Amino acid sequence: MRGWAPVALLLVLLLVISVWYFFYTQAEARKLLSKWEQRQNRDWGAIASYSLNLVTALTKFEGVSDFSSIGRVASAFEGKVEKASDNLQRCIVPSECKHEAEIEKRALQSLREYLELLASISYQGKDRFEQDKGILDDRARRANENVNDFIATAKLEGIVFSADIYQAGEIISKSLYPQENDETREAVYQTVLKFMNADINEKNFDLIWEMLSSLKKRITDIFGLPREKFPEVWMEAWGKERPTSFYVSRASINFPDSQTAEVKVIAYYEKKKTQVKVVRLIKEGDSWKIDGYPFVGWL
Repeated sequence: MRGWAPVALLLVLLLVISVWYFFYTQAEARKLLSKWEQRQNRDWGAIASYSLNLVTALTKFEGVSDFSSIGRVASAFEGKVEKASDNLQRCIVPSECKHEAEIEKRALQSLREYLELLASISYQGKDRFEQDKGILDDRARRANENVNDFIATAKLEGIVFSADIYQAGEIISKSLYPQENDETREAVYQTVLKFMNADINEKNFDLIWEMLSSLKKRITDIFGLPREKFPEVWMEAWGKERPTSFYVSRASINFPDSQTAEVKVIAYYEKKKTQVKVVRLIKEGDSWKIDGYPFVGWL
């Protein structure tokens, strides 16, 4: 029996080492996965945050003189994407994330290629845009698909991309070439401009109320909000911080049907991030009325 004692001790020691090694490798794997997810959220958070700058530049595009601003933003955006690609290459990929890493690599590459072409076109102007718009639209489509595939696969926390970043070709085309219903577009534009000015700059609640659709006025009646309480309720709906300025985009005016219009509006804040929202209007008689105003929660 004494001869077995060293063997038993060795077996126990090996078992202890094996158990320790198992838990050690599990802990290291969890750390590696945590670093992987932190890197993804950091890099893609920066990309999503900067994408708003491109949305803003596209929303403000009104003619050939605005190509340069899109070029600058697209180039800087491409730099953010390239940095994320470099971080991915340097990162150790957890064994369970090999497939996800390939999807991310494809997403970053296609997004970079789209932004690279958009910047190049923007620096060269209208002739280059007309020449390569088809290629730009195709790269935008592939970038959109690949980024969406990655977002659906990865564990990203609260990261949202606006589809508007992929609409460069369509948005630029609308501003460069004559469109139908120019008089109607101008009427819609002036209505939103007047409404935003009354809200942001003047706090003219009588005018705001007058410009709301009859549907929105009926909603206030349903909730038992008397007319005299409207200014107080409106200010509360804005929350703690109101915009310091705004921009109404002529280029973004769309007509889902003959009685409805949608206009993108950029709101600039002192502390909050810039917001781009779609204001909806409906035709009532000969006038356009505000029927959707997401800045105060009316969608």
